[in-house]
Amino acid sequence: PDYLRWRYWSLLGKSCSASDRLEEAAEAFGSAVALAVGDERDRERLQLAGTLLELSRPEAALAVLRRTDSA
Repeated sequence: PDYLRWRYWSLLGKSCSASDRLEEAAEAFGSAVALAVGDERDRERLQLAGTLLELSRPEAALAVLRRTDSA
């Protein structure tokens, strides 16, 4: 169903992250953020920020975290 589409992207992101495919993980988490709602969106933003930090992209991670904080 449409309301769970974000979950596909979340699980894909986690799978890619566990396989050290961090660029793909970041893209998947970004899609999850775009589709999730409410508290789930904040959780996905945290996943995305963590992945960006692993990719040595702290400024991008900060931008994601600021959106979480202000949402």
